[in-house]
Amino acid sequence: MPVRDRIIIVLLLPVLALAAAGCIADPAAPSAGPSVHALSGVIVVNEGVWRQDNATLTLYDPGTGAAEQDYFTHRNPGLRLGDVANSITISNGIAYVAVSTSQTVEILECASGRSIGRVRLPDGNQPRAVTLVDSVTAYAACFGDSIVRFNPRTMSVGQVTAVGPAPESIVYADSLLFVANSGYGFYRQQEPKAGTVGVLDPWTARELALIPVGPNPRLIRYAPRIGMLYVLYGLSDSVGGVVEVDPATLRTMRRWPVVNTRDMAIDEQGGMIYVIGGEGVVRINLALDGGAPSTFLPASVFPGMAFYSIGAAPGGDVYMGITADYSAPGEIVVIARDGAIRQRFPAGINPGDFGFY
Repeated sequence: MPVRDRIIIVLLLPVLALAAAGCIADPAAPSAGPSVHALSGVIVVNEGVWRQDNATLTLYDPGTGAAEQDYFTHRNPGLRLGDVANSITISNGIAYVAVSTSQTVEILECASGRSIGRVRLPDGNQPRAVTLVDSVTAYAACFGDSIVRFNPRTMSVGQVTAVGPAPESIVYADSLLFVANSGYGFYRQQEPKAGTVGVLDPWTARELALIPVGPNPRLIRYAPRIGMLYVLYGLSDSVGGVVEVDPATLRTMRRWPVVNTRDMAIDEQGGMIYVIGGEGVVRINLALDGGAPSTFLPASVFPGMAFYSIGAAPGGDVYMGITADYSAPGEIVVIARDGAIRQRFPAGINPGDFGFY
């Protein structure tokens, strides 16, 4: 069962989830392995398995092709990342990793891997994603139907604000906060605000508007060069897709259909969006007004493997996480814009997100 489906149990059984969170300790011995030293590189967030406390980070150096497993623990002896690491946000060489069941946001230096600190969120607020407003203001979107404000410098937690059901993504763009109120697929899709993107004031967290986008919106990406937001939505085994939203006018501009959407990445320089769907990876050319997505990498290229996650590096390479078993280590495939496979390297269990620095 995919990690995302396991996490649904957290929502259905909140008492157990909170009990589990209380059992997560901060620390354990590091595992062995070589160190990678990269002034610029890729951090892979390996989710791990729910309630196994085995989330890890993999550091990859594109220059040498070397990958360091359990990078966070190697660089911080006595610490471990925690239980179910969901996403990574990088700003000015600092990484912010949302660790949901542990109810923490881990902050670390990308190049050194050194832990700067750990933000502990109030009980019931399991972070899915993080966005930064400025150097002292950040927000985490949490499974507890909330967003939590915190200071990334002091690690102090501020206001907790109720939003729509199961917010899974949050971004700051055009002086506003945008929150994906997923409704957690079929489970809560009939609840108020499900299937919308909430628009909030970043200073007061007051809700200003709701943008209907479609069922189960669970990922928002902001493309600052293009000046648009892109929202991934859709229920399993049905037609969903990507919606383009203008953050200045709050209007939906364009839509592209994709069956069984799973993850999305944006290559701003190349003007492309890559989406994992039911039949593999498709590519959306943003220069074509309303053009249909085209096949980029069919699932048949890696038989027996699940396409789990996708990211786009600033130089244009596409990074895709694949796995044959959701409880065993996965693998990363690096693909050029022309579809040629450049590199493959091992990762941890359920490689779910990528940070480029």
